[in-house]
Amino acid sequence: MSVPSTAPPGTLRLGDRLLMELVRLREESAGHPPHTPDADARAIAAGGDFAQRLAARAQALPESDARLRALRHLRRSALALVGIVLTFSGIAGIAAASTTLGSRQPVSLPLLVCVLVGFNLLSLLLWLAIQPWSSRAAPGLGRLIRQLWTRWERHALASSKPTEPADSSALDAIRLLAGGSSGRWLLGAVVHAAWLAFSLCALLTLAVLLSVRAYELAWETTLLSPQALAQWARWMSLGPALLGATGPETLPVDGALDSGAREAWAIWLLAALVVYGVLPRLLALLACVALAMRALSNIGRDLTRPGYARLRTRLLPDHAGLGVVDPVSERPSAPRQRVPRRAARGRGRLALGLEWAPDEADAIESQWQCHWLGVADGAEQRRQLLDQLAQARTGRLIFVARATATPDRGNERFAVEAIDAAQVPAILVLAAFERLQARGNEATQRRLDEWQAFATRAGMDRVLPWCTDATGALPALSEDGIRA
Repeated sequence: MSVPSTAPPGTLRLGDRLLMELVRLREESAGHPPHTPDADARAIAAGGDFAQRLAARAQALPESDARLRALRHLRRSALALVGIVLTFSGIAGIAAASTTLGSRQPVSLPLLVCVLVGFNLLSLLLWLAIQPWSSRAAPGLGRLIRQLWTRWERHALASSKPTEPADSSALDAIRLLAGGSSGRWLLGAVVHAAWLAFSLCALLTLAVLLSVRAYELAWETTLLSPQALAQWARWMSLGPALLGATGPETLPVDGALDSGAREAWAIWLLAALVVYGVLPRLLALLACVALAMRALSNIGRDLTRPGYARLRTRLLPDHAGLGVVDPVSERPSAPRQRVPRRAARGRGRLALGLEWAPDEADAIESQWQCHWLGVADGAEQRRQLLDQLAQARTGRLIFVARATATPDRGNERFAVEAIDAAQVPAILVLAAFERLQARGNEATQRRLDEWQAFATRAGMDRVLPWCTDATGALPALSEDGIRA
């Protein structure tokens, strides 16, 4: 049964895609994905496309709890650091506005604008100038942030040593978030948010102080002529004019200012801070957030990476079992009676495989002192085996099957016919049992119960697991079966 192809993981949350990428990085560093039958089964049962199954598998892995704790710790720490930066930026804006405004009388308007807006605009222009080369610095930025994180964790958590999986997961997450284009946009968003907090707090401080106290505002200069000062005032008024603030065209620049002129210049000052300080940083912040969200949406989207490609056949098999298609009435309704030992027609043993031929066929014949008939794989081979069993004189019939295979009704009907044809006791040997045990205790017990029910319905004496040891030696066979 064919399975639909995968689609990009655009519907998954960032946390799910980030967890997928953490698992991929760990498994790619190991060289291959580990054997995780329980997580694979839960992913297949969850359904959906390949990306959704990868996310379900990542959440079902035993290490997922440690990785999720590391991600939550990283998020809380990042938010705390951003909060500290914004708090100090706001305090700096309040201090700059109150200090400059209350330093002396009269208050110089050019000095206020330069202190509260000049450095802000200069750093913004510098940031815009280095953007064409910032993509080359993104990997180095990621390494720097990882080193800073490691040092901060070492000092902040000195009393409680973090576990290795959580610590490595946090570093891998920083590598994903800060090592690519998302890192420079996230860092840019933090810088713009800090300057925005500075400008907003400075604006609020100016509005409060100008509302509760009377300040003498003036345009002052020592080197510039009155004409140059007026020209400077007109250039600086281009921005506030967009908000309707009155400029030097109608307001005096030199000389004493009356109460009306002071109020107009105060409004002009607030408008200048909004236009030159708040709005540029707000626009830059929104742009960085949008670009960062776009970059973050690419995390976990490339499903052709080796770590994902190795899991495709496990999570999206190209065929699936159709289940039982035979009528239920054809299945034996009750366990068959075992053939009594006195009914055996000889002392020899015959062995055959159920749709599986072991590599140790020659060793089976020599060590078990039996004759290997072949493999019951197909209608013609089964008919030939039944003819041989009807004519052979044997004391025991040995069926060898792969332990990891699923018992099916066709093999069950053949086993019934073979026992009827040979008229001797039979046992079932489950070869390569160690491969079944590798799937876990729950899967092993479930498959063993299925084979036990298979043997009981077919009329076999017992089911004997066979684990090949390091030397490849076979277990010894007695008259009653295989000794443990």
